[in-house]
Amino acid sequence: MNSRTRYVPALITLTAGFIACVSLIVNDYSTDEILLITAAVMSGFLLLGFVTRFIMDTYIFYKKPVEEEETDKESEEGTEDKKEKKENNKEEEKK
Repeated sequence: MNSRTRYVPALITLTAGFIACVSLIVNDYSTDEILLITAAVMSGFLLLGFVTRFIMDTYIFYKKPVEEEETDKESEEGTEDKKEKKENNKEEEKK
């Protein structure tokens, strides 16, 4: 689970529950109806939130673009070259 998407299901569920609750109160539903409808809405949107988090984790946050992978490889090669140069300089200084 990615830390960036950890709270997505909760945010979606609470937002949907709040909107459902306010709209049911404004439309003068009874308390029993509000409770049942809000629970059903929140359950449905919790599932939707888990699906959304799974999609975000799978397709958005974990895939690196090809360009970034290439630059990462180039930077790794550059650091290896620098390390070799430093080691060679140290060996020459010892001589």
